[in-house]
Amino acid sequence: TIHGQLQEIYKPGEVVWCSTELNIVAYFFIRDLGYITDDEKYKRAANLIKQGILRNFDEKHGQFNRGVHANGQDTVMALDCASWGALFLEAAGEKALARTAMAAANRYRNRSNGIMGYKPYLDMPIYEDTPSQIHFFPKTPDLTWTDYSLAWSEGSLGVAVAYARLGKESLAEEILANMLDTRMNERGGIRYADREIEHQFSTAPSTIGTTWAILAMKSLE
Repeated sequence: TIHGQLQEIYKPGEVVWCSTELNIVAYFFIRDLGYITDDEKYKRAANLIKQGILRNFDEKHGQFNRGVHANGQDTVMALDCASWGALFLEAAGEKALARTAMAAANRYRNRSNGIMGYKPYLDMPIYEDTPSQIHFFPKTPDLTWTDYSLAWSEGSLGVAVAYARLGKESLAEEILANMLDTRMNERGGIRYADREIEHQFSTAPSTIGTTWAILAMKSLE
C-alpha cells in the first residue's frame, strides 16, 4: 500500500500458468474455425486443446481445475470451470461428465441482496494475495468465498446457457429472470455484479454480462 491506498504493480515476465477457462474459449474458436475453413491444421489444434482440457478434470469435485501451474495443477475451484466446463464436455461428447459438472456448478448458487445468482469461487479468500485480503478485510482476514455472497452476472448467465444447452430450460429461465431483475438490469445493461469488490467486481452495467444474457435468451429459443 502507498499512503493507505492499495496499488497494483505490473511485473514483467513470462506467464507460467494456463487457464482452463481460456483454453475452453480457444477450443470453441479454433474448432469452429476448422469447420468454416475446412483446414486440417485448425482441426488438429482443436483436438489437441480438447485432450489437454480433458486431462484437467477433477473427479473428486466433479469439475475442471482452474488451470495448470508450472509445477502442477491449479486446484482452485472456479464457477466457470464447472459451467463453461459443462458446455465444453457436452460439445466433446462427454454428456455424463457434463451433467456432473452442472451439479458441481450448483454449489456456487447463492442469494445476494435479494438476487439469486452464482458466486465465482469456493473455499478461497476473497483476495488471493494476503496483503490485499488484510487491507480490504482487516477485521475478518480469514473470510472466504464460502461465507461471502455475490450475484455475478457473467458467471450466473454462463450457468443459464449451460442449463439451456443441456435441456434444463426452467433452471436457465430462473437465472435469466434474476439477472433481468431491475436490481441487476440498469437501463438495458446487466450489472457485472450486485456489489463492488475493488479490483475484482464492479456494479456498473457491463458488456459481458449483457452479452451472456443475450446468449442465454438465444439458447432458450
